[in-house]
Amino acid sequence: MSVMISPSGRSSNDWGHGRSSRYKTPQETTQTIRNWSAFGSIVSVVFTVSLAGQFIALVLASAGSAAFILLVGSVAVGSIVATVILFRSEILEGRRASALVLPVPILLLSFLVPGLPAVIAVVLVVGEWIYVIYVSASRFIQTRVFALIVTALPVIGGLYYVPRAIGDAGLVVTTNAPAETTLAPALTGIGQALQKTYSDGVTLSYQIRGNRLYADISKNGTVESMPLASDDLVRTPVRWLERRLSRELTASLSAGANGVEGAGYQRVSEILSPVASTLGETNTVLVVDGELMNFPHQTLLPAKRVFRSVSLDTEKIGRNLADWANSPMLQPGQVVVLNGLPQSAEELQRLDMPGEAWDQWQSLHQRFEEAIPPQILPVTESTSATKVAFLDSLQHKPALVMIVAHSDGYSIWLPNGERVDAKDIAAVGEAIRSNRPRVFLFSCETARLDDVQSFAKVLLDHGATAVAAPVTRLPVEEALEVFQSFMGSAVREIPVRINEAFEDALQITRRSLMEIWVAEVEPRVGDSRLA
Repeated sequence: MSVMISPSGRSSNDWGHGRSSRYKTPQETTQTIRNWSAFGSIVSVVFTVSLAGQFIALVLASAGSAAFILLVGSVAVGSIVATVILFRSEILEGRRASALVLPVPILLLSFLVPGLPAVIAVVLVVGEWIYVIYVSASRFIQTRVFALIVTALPVIGGLYYVPRAIGDAGLVVTTNAPAETTLAPALTGIGQALQKTYSDGVTLSYQIRGNRLYADISKNGTVESMPLASDDLVRTPVRWLERRLSRELTASLSAGANGVEGAGYQRVSEILSPVASTLGETNTVLVVDGELMNFPHQTLLPAKRVFRSVSLDTEKIGRNLADWANSPMLQPGQVVVLNGLPQSAEELQRLDMPGEAWDQWQSLHQRFEEAIPPQILPVTESTSATKVAFLDSLQHKPALVMIVAHSDGYSIWLPNGERVDAKDIAAVGEAIRSNRPRVFLFSCETARLDDVQSFAKVLLDHGATAVAAPVTRLPVEEALEVFQSFMGSAVREIPVRINEAFEDALQITRRSLMEIWVAEVEPRVGDSRLA
């Protein structure tokens, strides 16, 4: 028997045997394709579900882990079940592997199409609930039409709930808004009114447009809109979904923040740093109504004269600025000092503070008393802070200095248990408008504009020319330094105006938390707080 030798030295039988060991039948090839497709499908489903989970985590941030696990689990189960159903479908007979591959392009599209994982999550969860509700309804409702109606009800509710849940979570859908400001005419008018008193003055307002922060700057009749780098505050893992900027700014400047050293204030300061650079050559800045009203702008612009306004009323802002600049001379007979700090643990408790904290307070009243020049004490008759003394000074004195231990932003609390609030101010509003006093409130957060309301604004609304007050926590040492420097100007050999004395006190002490608020907005008719 002859044997054929192949060129490689192996017999033809060996060659044929080797080739058959590497050969796969069509069935084996199909199974291999399905195996790799299934693997790709599983990986794609895992990544797609994780992307959808980011969306669910943002929307349900306050709903707890149980809701998150339930929804993410529903998305995962729905993805697998949908793939399996499609795989077993007769429609894809002979092309079943394509069903397994389908999650792969969906995953790729998820990186290219913003929000696709979120849409998939919503569709899968809603689809599962529709199926469960329809099956359940069909068992009890014989008419298919009624079963479909019952099934449609949660779908309609979902169309309402999902957008609301996104809004309640402080999230917004990314939009592209024009950078142009709508306040240009108002800012131009206010800028012109400012320059009648301060020729180098610049008007500044912050606005949110398209979930981005802009600084609108009016100077010499033109308005420039400067975009600020607020992206980091709103960015989320879901590209088309952002945190609501107004909420993030409010949280950063919350009433519980630890003053300007807090992380929130530092973050906002960094965002606003380009504004400070732009206003480098300007000496006077008026920050008017808009966003960031609770940010201490004097700290951003420490070497400048900074005014604040809660109004866009050009005429009244111009009038108050002119009256501030033309304040009377600061002399002992022109100023009243009322010391509202507690002198005992009992008085501290009347201020809604624990008596156990008296050790931290017991020396403060005396320290401020000692900072009052002797020439002023006889004129004030008594520095005891009472409601009668406070209201009387507003009606008859050009300048009132009030040292407040506790203010809730809407009223001030006095050690004798009395409170002065908006209703008390409104009762003597006509006399205050006639006197037009300058009020200096040394207290924590007396000018905060939470819910567009503060005690400083109440005074301005009822005729005060200006109110100097902080919008953040005012350390005792800072308040004492500014107070002592301001009072010292009242007994100079060469008198200075009230406004100059206070502005000099800020520059001499290099303190910047007390800010000058100017505005006059008539009380709103029907406001229950003034009734």
